[in-house]
Amino acid sequence: MLGCTTGAGVVLGVVAGLLAGGDFLAARDQVRGDFVIIPRVSLKSDEPVFLDGLLFDELKRQFDVPVHAFDFDQLASFLQANLTACQR
Repeated sequence: MLGCTTGAGVVLGVVAGLLAGGDFLAARDQVRGDFVIIPRVSLKSDEPVFLDGLLFDELKRQFDVPVHAFDFDQLASFLQANLTACQR
């Protein structure tokens, strides 16, 4: 990821608040990498479900790579950990 020999990740979604699970499914054929990161705010705050009723677990089953739902702090930690691993 990000210059590592292990591949590259893909971040989907910029305007996160109104993205539905179907929006991510519609983009899954465009994924070029080892994982997908979606904005955590695209899920309901109290349960892992999108505006259109799609469960996050169902979305993950529809992708060929791991899917992560991160808020900004989680994304920063994830990237920092993986960048550190790349530099070893």
